[in-house]
Formats: sequence, structure tokens, C-alpha cells
Amino acid sequence: MEAATRIRIEGHDILAAQTENPDVFNAPNFSLTKARWIRDDEVNICILCNNKFNQIRRKHHCRMCGQILCSKCCKEKIPLPQLGIAEPERVCESCRPVASLVTKSFSPMASFQLEATEGIAAMVNEPQGIKHVLELGGLQVLIQLSKQEDDQIWENIMKSLHTLSTYEQLHLLLAQSGGISAICSILCKLTETSKTQATIINGISALMVFCKSPHIKRKALEDGALKTVLALCVMSEPIALLALQTLSLIVEDQQTHYMIIEGDSKALSTILALTVCKDEQVQEVAMKLLANLSLGTDNHRQRIVQEDFTAGRCLVRAINNKPKNSQILVNVACLIGNLATTEESQVCMHNRKFSNPLGYTKLLAHS
Repeated sequence: MEAATRIRIEGHDILAAQTENPDVFNAPNFSLTKARWIRDDEVNICILCNNKFNQIRRKHHCRMCGQILCSKCCKEKIPLPQLGIAEPERVCESCRPVASLVTKSFSPMASFQLEATEGIAAMVNEPQGIKHVLELGGLQVLIQLSKQEDDQIWENIMKSLHTLSTYEQLHLLLAQSGGISAICSILCKLTETSKTQATIINGISALMVFCKSPHIKRKALEDGALKTVLALCVMSEPIALLALQTLSLIVEDQQTHYMIIEGDSKALSTILALTVCKDEQVQEVAMKLLANLSLGTDNHRQRIVQEDFTAGRCLVRAINNKPKNSQILVNVACLIGNLATTEESQVCMHNRKFSNPLGYTKLLAHS
């Protein structure tokens, strides 16, 4: 996966910040690569105020971006630990808002770390802000601070990463930088409450976006998306629905079926339990998910039937509940049809008290 550093978003050209280790999540800390130092003879005017330089209006370099500006536009001095600079140095007015937030993120004080994530979360709501955040190390701050144990910091990080994930041009950069790992890490640590529900929804929504891309989906699975999504399926119905929808995208890759059906995560029983959930939208997605899983091997089909019997014959109960959502019945019909494709599987269904599976399929076809 090659680095995606030059990006264009809504008319803004972005040269994303570089780090020594691109995967910030799996690094103890990050250090940004210093920008090219513009030579004095390359410019005659300040790039911010457009005033010409002369003997009175002298040239000053911004240590963050390397550009040349006048003293009015480059007067503030701040430490730049992100560049390995401990002493305060000149930073231009264009870089200062994000650079100061990145500097604060290096502080051991939780209040400064929270201020950094709050500021970045506000900036990514518009393209110009995204440009500054990506070019000056704001993305690295979000990923690095995901390791902190603070619900408020996590809320800001999830909000920011979800917003950034809505730009397809950023998917590769987010994946390479450890953004998916950061999301999965936070989701695995959060306990659902009224205060954390929005954070969880932002996180699973971002994962869903990543799983829509076959290329990024593979990276998401490597970074723990499957285990994370399965754990979310047992949460409240709004979160479970998003988790199931994301899982449906994951199982489009049949290589994931083995992990779900034969893994140790009890994923199959969790999905089956959701087929009799009170929320019919959740039922619909759960049935569609099982129908996709039943397209695999004969052994996997038998496992679905066996697990259904162990779980209390959820599929039969779902039919007998006579759902108002007709798509549930369509998905059940597809599932039963897939499960009964061989004589062996039909015998297995009969032995597990799933009486007359072909009759069920015929009945559903006329529902």
C-alpha cells in the first residue's frame, strides 16, 4: 500500500504531513518530517499579507511550514515537539492554530490533550480546516491520543475520524496512518451509556464506510474490524443495526466466513439471536447476513442449522412471528433455500426439528 500524500478536496490541494513511521497507532510517538526551507531569494512578498519586503519589513521563516513571511504575520513563538524542537520558535499565523494544538497534544496534562482534540474536531468540519489539520500533524494527534483512557478525548477523536472518513480521497491515508486501528481500539474499550452512544455510532459508521471499499476492507480486517463489529452486535438496537450492516459488507468477502462461523467469538449465535429482535430492521439485516453466510461450504450450512437449533430455533420463531416487513420473509426464503441445497443438508435440517424446509420455502414464496 503506497503512501497517499497529495490529495485534493473541494478545490484544496493537500500535501499530508509525513512521519518517520507512517503507522502512528503502532508507534510510541510521532515526529513530523520538517518542511522544505524556502530560500530568501525565492520570494519578494509576504505570502499572507502580500506586502513587499524591504529594509524595514524583514523576512522571517515559519519553522512549521518553511515559508517566508513578514514579522507581523510570523511573530508568535511556540515549542514544536512534533518537529523535535523544545524551545519556542516562530510560527506563522496560518500554521499557528493547528500547530499550537499539536504542541498541546504532547503535554502529559489531560486538559491540554482534550483541548487539542476539541480544536481539531472543530476544524475538520470544513475543507480549509481539513487541509491545515492534515498538513500540520492533526491526524497524527487524533491517532496517537486514541491510546488515552478518556471518554471525552475519544468522543472528539471518533467525531473527527468519522468526518474525515466521508472523503473517499482520505481513505488510504487514514488506513495507512493507523486510523482504523485507532477506531477499533476505542470501540473495544467503550462501555455503552447514554454519554458514549454517539461516540460508538461515529466509530461504527466510519468502519462501515471503510468496509465499502474492497481495498480498504482488507486493511480494516487486518486491523481488527471483524472482532470489533461482532462485539457491537450485542449492544442496543441502533448500534447493533449499524454493526450488522457493517458485518454484511464484511461477509461479501467469503474468506471472512470461516472466521465468523468457525471462530471462537460466538458470532453465529449472536447473529441468530438478532433474527428474533423486536426491531424488524435489525431482523432484516440479520437474515440477509445469514443468507450470505449460507452461500459458503456445505459444512458452513450445516453449522448454521446446528447453531440455530442450539439457539432455540430462531429461524422458525422468526417466521412464526409473522413480521410486517416483507423483506424479512424474502431473506428467510433465500436462507432456507440455500440451507436446503443438498440432500445431506435437508436431512440435517429435518434432524434438527426444522421440519419440511422446502415447504417453508414454498410457503414464504406466497407470503
